[in-house]
Amino acid sequence: MIVDKEVSFHEIRIGKKRTDTMPGNTKGHFAKYVSIRQTLEREIISGSFPDGSLLPPEHKLAAMFGVGRGTLRLALKELRQQGFVESRRGAKSRVRDISRNCRKLRIVWLGNAEWSEYEPLLRLIYQTLLQLPEMRPHQLIFFSPHDDSSLEWLLNERAEIDGVVVPTLNNIPFAENLAKDAPRRTHFVSLNPTDRSFFSSIVISDNQQGGYLAAEYLRQRNYRNFLVAGISAGYRSELFYKRIGGFCQRVFEEPALVNVRVITSADAADQADPEHFLRTCNVNLADFDAVFGVTDDVAAKLIQCAQKHGLRVPEDLAVIGFDGLRPAPDSSPQLTTIGCDAAGGAQQIFQAILNPADSEKPALYQITPLLLERGSVGRR
Repeated sequence: MIVDKEVSFHEIRIGKKRTDTMPGNTKGHFAKYVSIRQTLEREIISGSFPDGSLLPPEHKLAAMFGVGRGTLRLALKELRQQGFVESRRGAKSRVRDISRNCRKLRIVWLGNAEWSEYEPLLRLIYQTLLQLPEMRPHQLIFFSPHDDSSLEWLLNERAEIDGVVVPTLNNIPFAENLAKDAPRRTHFVSLNPTDRSFFSSIVISDNQQGGYLAAEYLRQRNYRNFLVAGISAGYRSELFYKRIGGFCQRVFEEPALVNVRVITSADAADQADPEHFLRTCNVNLADFDAVFGVTDDVAAKLIQCAQKHGLRVPEDLAVIGFDGLRPAPDSSPQLTTIGCDAAGGAQQIFQAILNPADSEKPALYQITPLLLERGSVGRR
C-alpha cells in the first residue's frame, strides 16, 4: 500500500491545471472552495498565519491552489462568516484573533493503565490527537474513571465538556452514566463497536482489513506456507480474531496454493514464553516459510525463537506483526508490521466532535491499516 505524503498549504504547487471553471463542473467547483476553506482554516488554527497577519493576495492564493478567483472568494467569504478573517474591498484579508472568535473545545479521553498497556494502537492515536495542529487552541484532558480525586472534577465540569472519547469497552458504563446529565452539545465517541445509543460516532481500526493486508503482502512475495500465531492475554477477543479472520480470508481465496495453520492462546504464560507454547502445540518453525504474529510483541519474540534455533529471518522465515509499534533500537531485523493511519484516526475523532453527524444512529468511521515495511520479510 502506498501512503501519499501529506502536503501542507505551503507546499502547494503553482501552475496546477485548473478544472474549477470548466462547463458543468459545479460539483468540483463546490468541492474545491470547501477544501480551500478547510486548508486555510487549519493553517490559521495551527498558527501558521498568526493573529493580525495578512493572507497572501488573492491572485497568489488562487495560483497556489490552482483555481480561479471566483472559487477562492467563496472560500474567503466562508472564512469571514466564521470569524477567521476580516477584509475590505481592495485590501488583503487579515487574520482575526481566533481566541475571541472560535470557541475552544474541551475534550475528555477516558483512559486508564489497562488500555495504555494492552492497546498500543489506541495509545498511538491518543498521542497523535494531542499533536494535531487543529487541537492546539483546544483542550484534551486524560481522565481515569478510577481516580476518585478526578471524579468530582468531571461531574462538576461536565456541562463545559464538548466531547468524550471512550477507547475501551470497560469504560462504556461510566460514559453512559455521564451522558445522562450531559448537555446536548456534548458528543460521545466510541473507539469500539457498540450499539449504545448515546454515542454520536464510532471510530474503529479496521483489524480485519489489516489481517487481509498482511496476507496479501506475503502472497505477493511468493510465501505459501503460513503459521498464524495468535498469542495474547490482553487484547479484546473480537479484535484478536478479526486480525486472524482477515488473514485467513485472503489465504483461502486460493486454498489449493497455500498451507496455513492457526494456533491461539489467551494465556499470559504463553505470551511471555511463545517458545514453550510452540512446543505445547507441537509446532516447528522450520516447517513454515512465513509467520503472522497477531501482535508485534509476539512477532518479535518469534523472531528470537527462530534465530535461537538457527533460522535466518527473513532468508529462512519471514515474520510480520500487527500494531505498528516503533521497533526496539537493537532489534535485528526490524519487524515488518501492520500499523494504522493514526493521524487519520485522530482527525476523524476531532471532526466527529467538531462536526457530529445529524443522525439517530452513530456515524461509523474506520481507520485505514498501513503496511510498515522493515526488514523481517524478504521475497521467495
